[in-house]
Amino acid sequence: MSHSLSAWGYAVPPAHRASLAPLFSGTSHTYILDGVLEGLIGEARAVHDTDLSAGYLTFADVLYIGGNADSPEARDLISRLPFFKALFLAPNSLWLELARETWGKNLVEIERYTFPRAIFDVERLRGQASSLPEGFCITPIDISLAQRIIDTQEVPILEDHIRHFGSAEDFMRRGFGFCILAQNEIVALISTYAVSRSGVEIQISTHPDYWRRGLATVLGATFILHCLEHGLDPHWDAANVASCRLAEKLGYSGYTPYPVWLLVDEV
Repeated sequence: MSHSLSAWGYAVPPAHRASLAPLFSGTSHTYILDGVLEGLIGEARAVHDTDLSAGYLTFADVLYIGGNADSPEARDLISRLPFFKALFLAPNSLWLELARETWGKNLVEIERYTFPRAIFDVERLRGQASSLPEGFCITPIDISLAQRIIDTQEVPILEDHIRHFGSAEDFMRRGFGFCILAQNEIVALISTYAVSRSGVEIQISTHPDYWRRGLATVLGATFILHCLEHGLDPHWDAANVASCRLAEKLGYSGYTPYPVWLLVDEV
């Protein structure tokens, strides 16, 4: 089976992607979905330029599939699933049945947690943003830092930031973020994982040697304040309970678990 998604179907131009929105009405909402449909990020493909009955949206390590799953084109699409992308499907859908039939035990379900739009206590956020411990400095990510993050290899906390935009210049045009430095070393950072016209997805990382010093709280508060000042909704979507606890500290509440799926090459 092929894993070349880009060889399937028809590439939908950014200006026409909004027509695909009904295909994904049953899947969990993120601003990745919105950003791709708005033509700001990622890629969208459909069966054909005259057949928008099924298709996919993708950006970074996320893949949305939707529409009519009962067709030869749908089976071909499922046969091309890439390894280790977070696969967003409507639960109990024909797409999920088809994926399980095709991939068996290699298709693994994982749980994530999403928070509804929050009403923030701005004064509390300002206090949290100003609580940086002595010996650290916080700075917005500029072009130089963005390029440094992209160029730095084998540093886990940097791997999920910025580079999926394609270039430092593209990140600076579309996204934003902040770093905490200790003696010019990046020890924690937060950035836009994905962007849309109305909101952003958040990526936040702290080096394990600097955990439990309040750095993530400072970064989160600074980032949320920046979003509020620019009329953007900062959406918090968590991979684990620790991330949920940080979100609650910053003012989010009422998270909901939801499933996503990964295709793994070993079971």
